[in-house]
Formats: sequence, structure tokens, C-alpha cells
Amino acid sequence: MLTILTPEQRLEMQAKTAATREAKKLAGQHLKQDYSDLSFWREAASEAGIRLPISYVPATETKHIRKTLKKLDITIDEWLDVTGFKTLKGFGECNPNSPAFVEVGLVLEYWNEKRDKS
Repeated sequence: MLTILTPEQRLEMQAKTAATREAKKLAGQHLKQDYSDLSFWREAASEAGIRLPISYVPATETKHIRKTLKKLDITIDEWLDVTGFKTLKGFGECNPNSPAFVEVGLVLEYWNEKRDKS
């Protein structure tokens, strides 16, 4: 059964949500945001029907890369062979200032190359 929130409870929950969002943005301030391939990645993401992760999500969070690989029908083992890392977190660990959209963009580049060859 759903609980009906009072206006005060609703305002309190909205304030908590806003505080959480701001904390995430502050945590991601150290991530580099300026990439020359970003427009290409956005185009490729649109073409593939996926969304790039928000800019403050670090590359060590593998949720986005897993979803992208699954959507583009690329196995994790295949991607690890391409990158040379042993785990999906390897990219983020070696590139601590990279947001998650960078690795997703690299997957999109690989997907485009693979698609062009077939």
C-alpha cells in the first residue's frame, strides 16, 4: 500500500534528493570534462539508442559500461580483450580522472568499427 505524503514530508524528501544530487556533482568535480570526441560519442550513442552516463559518474562505476556492452551485443570478455584490462574497473583505475561516458564512448567507437567491417 502506498503512503500518502504530507506536503512537509514531500518537501523534506525533495531537499534530501537535491542534497544527494549536489553531493554526487561535487564528488565528480575532479573528472575531466573536455573531450574532442564527445560530439562523435553523442551521435553514435543516439544512433545506437543508448544514453551516455552523466558527466559526474566516474569510470570506476561499471554499471554503465555493462549496460552498453549488453545493448550493443559485445561480450565483456571481448571488450576486455580489446582494452587489455583484466576487469571492467581496470579502465577507471588507470584513468582516475575519466568519467564513465569516456569508456562508453570508446565502446561506441569499437562498435562502429566492428559494424563497418561486416
